[in-house]
Amino acid sequence: MSLGRLSPLQQRILGLMARGTTLPWVLTGGAALGGFYTLHRTTRDLDLTPRDRRGLGLLPVEVERCLAAAGLDVRAETLERDHVRIHVRDPSESVLLELIGNWSPASEEPRSLNVEGATIAVDSPHELLVRKLMALFDRSEPRDLQDVGALLDNGGDLDRALADAATQFTGFSRHGLAQVIRALPIERLATVVRWTPEQTAAALTLRGELLRRLETDLAAES
Repeated sequence: MSLGRLSPLQQRILGLMARGTTLPWVLTGGAALGGFYTLHRTTRDLDLTPRDRRGLGLLPVEVERCLAAAGLDVRAETLERDHVRIHVRDPSESVLLELIGNWSPASEEPRSLNVEGATIAVDSPHELLVRKLMALFDRSEPRDLQDVGALLDNGGDLDRALADAATQFTGFSRHGLAQVIRALPIERLATVVRWTPEQTAAALTLRGELLRRLETDLAAES
C-alpha cells in the first residue's frame, strides 16, 4: 500500500528501522512532507535526525546493520562529523539516507505516525515550516520555496514559524529572509530544476506574497 509520495523502498526502510533500531530518531525534510503532510512532491532522500537533535553517536552504525541484515545493499559515507549519508539499494531502486545531528532543539514535539505497520516519529508541519524557513534563508534552493508555500497552504502559521526560526537559528531575521527571497533568481533556477512554466509562475507569485507579508510586518514593527 502506498503512503503519500514515498516509494516502496522508502517505506520499507522506515518500517525496518522502526522495528530494528533502538536509538530514537525523527523523520524530517521532504520525505516527511511528501509522505505524511502536504504530499506535493517526491524525494529520493530520507532525512533523519536523533530524537534529542544532538550528535549522531552510534545511530549510523545501528541503521547500517539493521538494513544490511534485511538483505539490502548498504554503503555509508561520513561527510562531516555529524552528517552521515547511507546509500541503500534493492533490485528496483535506490534511496539516500541523510543522518544529521547537532540540530537546535525542536520548537514542537514530533508526531507518532504509522508506516509499514510500525510507529515512527515525524517532525510536525510547524517544525518543518520552521526548518524550511531556515533552509531558505541559509541555502536559497528552489525546492525550499516550494515547500514553504505548500506548508502555508496546508495551514502553517508564518508568524509563529518566523519567531521560532529566529530563536533556533543564529542570524536569522525577517529582514534577512526578505533580502534572500528578493534576490532569489527563480527564473534561472527554474531552468536548472526543469520546472514547468506553471511551477515557475507559482514560485514567482509565492515570492511576491512572502515579500509583501514580511515587509508589511517589518513596517509595522518600525
